[in-house]
Amino acid sequence: GNGEHDIIRLQGGLYEPTDGGVAFSYNTPENFDLEVVGGHAPLGPIPCVPALGVTTVLSGAGNRRVVQFTGQAGTSGNITLRRLTIRNGFSAGDAGGILIGNTSGFTGNVLLEHLVIRNNTAGTFGAGVVGSGGTFTLSNSLLTLNQCGGSHCAASVTVNDPDATNAILTRIIGNTVAINTCSDDACT
Repeated sequence: GNGEHDIIRLQGGLYEPTDGGVAFSYNTPENFDLEVVGGHAPLGPIPCVPALGVTTVLSGAGNRRVVQFTGQAGTSGNITLRRLTIRNGFSAGDAGGILIGNTSGFTGNVLLEHLVIRNNTAGTFGAGVVGSGGTFTLSNSLLTLNQCGGSHCAASVTVNDPDATNAILTRIIGNTVAINTCSDDACT
């Protein structure tokens, strides 16, 4: 971490690293927010502005997890992914597409919105998304064609909010979940 909140704006295109165990990885011991937003394009001298019809694709090339963004136990920085396609991820365990939050004791909020999560494979569960946080929101996204060896092939979510009185911990809003395949036919 760099000691401050960060927003990373990605121009449209295909981002597909050819080496490493995870295509795009971030882990922090700090309490600062990270937001990664796709769908940007250059406009004259401005290098990155939001643009309609621009697609930003993060790919695992069929042999690695695509995104792994985690906060350490006891941290509370928020993690946001927005306007991205996450595809062709692979994990022999869980989370072929996105592993986010995912540390016991991490209480930052996780927001995933306007994503396409497709063609990811996991050996166990959560081929599309495995996530946890203080609150977890998945909205206006498409989860499709993900495959796993167990159940919960589209997504698996855990909430670590220390305030048990918080009434709204998980929000799953306006998503399309279709054609995900589980070995035990228990897709969710």
